[in-house]
Amino acid sequence: TLQTGRKALPITMQLLDRTMVLKRLAAVAFWALAPTSQRSANAFSSTLPNQPGRSISTNDEDKGRTKTVAYKQFSLPLENYGAEVPVAAWFPTSNDGDDFKSSTTAKTPIYKHRISVRRIGQLLAQWDFIPGLVARDFVLPPSNKYVFDGSNANLPASGPVILLAHGYLGSRFDLSHLAEALSLEGFTCLACEYPESLSASYNRVDGLDRAAINKALLLYLD
Repeated sequence: TLQTGRKALPITMQLLDRTMVLKRLAAVAFWALAPTSQRSANAFSSTLPNQPGRSISTNDEDKGRTKTVAYKQFSLPLENYGAEVPVAAWFPTSNDGDDFKSSTTAKTPIYKHRISVRRIGQLLAQWDFIPGLVARDFVLPPSNKYVFDGSNANLPASGPVILLAHGYLGSRFDLSHLAEALSLEGFTCLACEYPESLSASYNRVDGLDRAAINKALLLYLD
């Protein structure tokens, strides 16, 4: 009886795990595909807890700020894997924020985010039958007013660099609020989209993992 109980325990746990996976997948799919009017702004945060809030800072400190942060996105080519990996970049501008604002027309950037239900199904339940079209695109604002569009600006030629890594089923914008704050202090922050991301900007390929992407990014920076 004791041996039977021990054998039954993993089976029971597997059933519970599968049920939890199905419920979580269904919740995310419903949120991602529901019309905006039926979707709570905080629903995704409660489903996947690593998503930070996106409220815009209105502190008095920001009103008199001269330093600014630039944001841009670029693609990291990994030719051996046939992939173009999106990289989000936040970096400090010169101390004179007005010069940077004029060169970039003071445009506020947007963080283009995507949720792929197909990728979620692949990673959580090993399902490959969900169509790739079952996805939704979102536009997220920066967390602070001192972040400006740096699409036409170059990354700093020198200075400290921090690589920010999202978690399982995360995105390159999970730590954007932290990247904004660190860039204000002089750090260049780079966040790659890894194969475990729910954005699914590229196909998963054997051998293409975090280590390969980070190595390619460091070579790119050199």
